[in-house]
Amino acid sequence: MSLTLSALLIIFIAAPGFIALNAFQGRIGALSSDGYVGDQRWQSYAITSLFVALPVHAILIGLLAITPLPDAQLAVALSLLAGNSGADATPALDDIARNAGWIVTYLGLSLLVAGLLGGGVRAWITTRNLDLKYRFLRLSNPWHYLFLGAEQPEMPDLAVLTVSVEMGGTTWLYTGILDHYEYFPDGRLKYVRLVGAQRRRIDEDRPSGVDDDPARYYTLDGEYLIVFFPDVKTMNIDYLYRIPDDPTPGNPQE
Repeated sequence: MSLTLSALLIIFIAAPGFIALNAFQGRIGALSSDGYVGDQRWQSYAITSLFVALPVHAILIGLLAITPLPDAQLAVALSLLAGNSGADATPALDDIARNAGWIVTYLGLSLLVAGLLGGGVRAWITTRNLDLKYRFLRLSNPWHYLFLGAEQPEMPDLAVLTVSVEMGGTTWLYTGILDHYEYFPDGRLKYVRLVGAQRRRIDEDRPSGVDDDPARYYTLDGEYLIVFFPDVKTMNIDYLYRIPDDPTPGNPQE
């Protein structure tokens, strides 16, 4: 009995930490290539969750300290959770059952506060681009920052991808503006979604020293082109920047 209650207590304490970390990571971080796969990383994630949960519990306990609550035999309950049994077991269980409503309410509030804190901290970091300035604040998602152009001297406005795909013994180059991407938990890209996509055969490359000829490509019909990455051999990324309006006479800039 005490072992079960001890496990429940650990889950009870760590649960807000899990919620806070998931809210902090959001959709992008949740797909992390450095996701906690394997025993050691799950253990690391659990330990981190325990530490993250501490300030959440501290906030709630501080609020509850000024709130009148029913009397609870906490010393008896903690004694049971620590492994003691015998005569103390029955009153401890009775005390937990009598205050089950408060326990559930506290758990719900702790999860809500954890979610708000995790999401709020991530929003504060991203709106100020702090994760672009400081690596230790970045999500463990290298694709996000690669496609974003975080390592460039200036943040680009668009990312143009060119990928090579082999079909029927012929290698094709597909190029287009990156619109969306997904990838597997182990870090492999699942697919990229391109807009304004074009393609050409790779053997129709330009001769050395000759300027690029856009006519070598032909535009693909459709709003989007989905390229699944198990079929992709190589990928090139080109960052584009919008040119600001030229505030010269005859071309005023507002």
